Amino acid sequence: MVQVLLSNNLYLGQEIMGHSEICVRRDHFLSGFTWMALSSPSCTHIDGVKKLKGLRYRNMSSQIVGKFSQNNQDISQEFQLPSTYESAMEALSTLITQKKRNGTSAISGPNQKLDRMLRYIKILGLEEKIADLKIIHVAGTKGKGSTCAFSEAILRECGFRTGLFTSPHLIDVRERYRLDGMDICQENFLQYFWDCWNQLKANISEDLPMPPLFQFLTVLAFKIFVSEKVDVAIIEVGLGGKLDSTNVIKEPVVCGITSLGMDHMETLGIPLKVVAPLTMEKLNGTRLSLSGDHQLSNAALAVSLCKSWLRSTGNWKRLFEDAYKENSLPEQFLRGLSAARLSGRAQIVVDPLINASGGNKRLSGGLTFYLDGAHSPESMDACARWFSAAAVERKDLSLSSVSSEVETMDRAWTNGNIKHCHNQESEEILKRILLFNCMDVRDPQILLPKLVDTCASSGSEQR
Repeated sequence: MVQVLLSNNLYLGQEIMGHSEICVRRDHFLSGFTWMALSSPSCTHIDGVKKLKGLRYRNMSSQIVGKFSQNNQDISQEFQLPSTYESAMEALSTLITQKKRNGTSAISGPNQKLDRMLRYIKILGLEEKIADLKIIHVAGTKGKGSTCAFSEAILRECGFRTGLFTSPHLIDVRERYRLDGMDICQENFLQYFWDCWNQLKANISEDLPMPPLFQFLTVLAFKIFVSEKVDVAIIEVGLGGKLDSTNVIKEPVVCGITSLGMDHMETLGIPLKVVAPLTMEKLNGTRLSLSGDHQLSNAALAVSLCKSWLRSTGNWKRLFEDAYKENSLPEQFLRGLSAARLSGRAQIVVDPLINASGGNKRLSGGLTFYLDGAHSPESMDACARWFSAAAVERKDLSLSSVSSEVETMDRAWTNGNIKHCHNQESEEILKRILLFNCMDVRDPQILLPKLVDTCASSGSEQR
């Protein structure tokens, strides 16, 4: 029996933050290998190709391998050169459609949406393997990503191998896929990407074209988690609804529904009588890694989801039956709640500047960015309350200089919990910039007044 958990109480555009310094370095690094691949002989030894770091060659048929010893000229025509990460991104971009969120699908007939997803899954041989995954499936209007991040961190702290699929990404598509709390490495991503791509490409037809972007990314998530043999897969739904791509999951261990806007009831296709509220955990006083009062309900739902998953899989008694006290959370849960991360949700990023003297010392550049995924009047209210409180806390404070670039990157992963110190010598006026996403289906004339009113009522005097 599938359990459905409901919270009592984020949608960011793709790559809105552009390329980070690390990404730029990565691009320069990979461009060298791209040149090597393009400059290589037309007939390259297969073992040599495998050894090119960071590269993967596309599937080669047994017939081609058989010809290798017979006719090098034939091989030079049929052999496909290694595929870089850039070529994978170029292939992925061809799946982007112009369909708007509230528009109708251009594809009709029996292969529309979920039916088509099931066919893709079958082509990849994932039907039975997905059924074997022990899945936590999370839907809702707001807070899905945060709830998933909390759940993943808790179960990872409990000792399980975790897989997490969320959307969208900010900079790199690999952010959507986490294994044991880390983004999937580029090498493994390329392996699974081209495996899925080649198999689907070989089976397309007029009535079954290549999947749109999100469907392909969802199929890829299942491929990754099955191949990596995760103990638990936490899956965030896309736009929701009965035909959501993630609904190829037939029997998840437990389902969670976060804050649900009434305007999404029809889209989600969930009858109200099915969504019975559950007594949520009381987390007042618990330290959360994700900032904002609204995260309490997301964390509470995550705790309930993890408890339910542990009990349903027979792990609760093994781990906590003797040590657990009814009025407290296990230490593993507390560590997970304080360690979960989700980029772009209630996240504070300070813009560093290189010291004008030319030294390696980094100083506060006076720009502080506040990132959040608010996209509705309700979420904008929560975002504005977090922004006001965080901005007041940082007023007249400057980020302490750091000794290494690694420490700077560590802080960049922190959601709203950057350490501060007062700089007695700095008289610099900090500039606070709030960034959130407003897609074309949202009306900024509705969102902005809510932001202004909430900030004004908080007494923060933000402008």
